Amino acid sequence: RVFSSAVFNDYFDEHEAPEILTSPIDSTVLSMKAMGIQNIARFPFPTPPSPDAIDAATKTLEALGAVDRTTAKITPLGEGMASFPVSPRFARMLVLANQHHCLRYVISMVASFAAESLFLPAPSSSSSTDDPNDTEGGGEVMDEKEKRKRNQAKSKHALALRRWQHPCSDLLGRMKVVAAYLWEMKNKKNKSKQKNKSKKTIGGRARAFEQN
Repeated sequence: RVFSSAVFNDYFDEHEAPEILTSPIDSTVLSMKAMGIQNIARFPFPTPPSPDAIDAATKTLEALGAVDRTTAKITPLGEGMASFPVSPRFARMLVLANQHHCLRYVISMVASFAAESLFLPAPSSSSSTDDPNDTEGGGEVMDEKEKRKRNQAKSKHALALRRWQHPCSDLLGRMKVVAAYLWEMKNKKNKSKQKNKSKKTIGGRARAFEQN
């Protein structure tokens, strides 16, 4: 075991802290506003969040235009945002994208932000263990070869990542990745249509030849 029962009983909490105490509550406040609950601070939460957390969430929603600064009530934009099961920041992107007829592309952007990374991780840098079947000193040679291979793979990985970086913003870099993906999918779809069309043409000619 990593630790003794005494350490477990004396230094570890009996239960994990509720998520409402450890993460932003923007979405919670927005959903409550959408249900007509105006005074969030007086709501009988089983585990109430801190006043600072409620204040920070309210200010964020006001900045996003989801809550009116004067009346503290939800706005029409906020009602639209509350219908999406995502962070209010992303929900605003989706609502405005729908208004400007570019929802298809913004959905891809929001999905890219939901992922921790759009790229495969770099090769592991941990060294391999010696092969017990190797002769004396052979394991060290194999380790050196493995290290060189891994260093080369890491260099290629870093070079590939730099291709998608943007000097001004990570957002623009993600846009490059999403646009490239959509372009590739479009090309594959077009190639598939052309292939099916060619099959139909060949099949039609073959049937016409059999009939003649």
